[in-house]
Amino acid sequence: METIVLTDKSTEPNDEIIFSYIGEKKLLWNQVISHLTTKEMVGEWRYYNDGKSWLFRGLKKEKVIFWVGVIQGNFRVSFYLSGKAEPLVESSNLPQEIKTGFEETKGQKFRAITILMDNETDVENVKKLIDIKLKVK
Repeated sequence: METIVLTDKSTEPNDEIIFSYIGEKKLLWNQVISHLTTKEMVGEWRYYNDGKSWLFRGLKKEKVIFWVGVIQGNFRVSFYLSGKAEPLVESSNLPQEIKTGFEETKGQKFRAITILMDNETDVENVKKLIDIKLKVK
């Protein structure tokens, strides 16, 4: 069971706080965050009352590309894609389990792909999904 962290509405997350929770995943975090600038994206923290926690949003202009949730010992990156992304996901070189999970949500207005960040391959998959999300109008 994932332990949700960053639940204090009065304390906006910073690197020190984030790294205290994600520990050795700091390297993966830094790779994801540094990739934002290569895509002319920005990031911001927002507190969401429905989930009672802070989430990091990766933005291109006003468009949310992904959300990051910090959990005890790790973080996850989530993308919400419309059906228009289906051909791009299917033709990508993303792992089959990601494609299969996306396919299984067919018919929903927005389809989620969430990656729990464990290694460099996960960072590469996040980069591929950023590219897909940026291509979808």
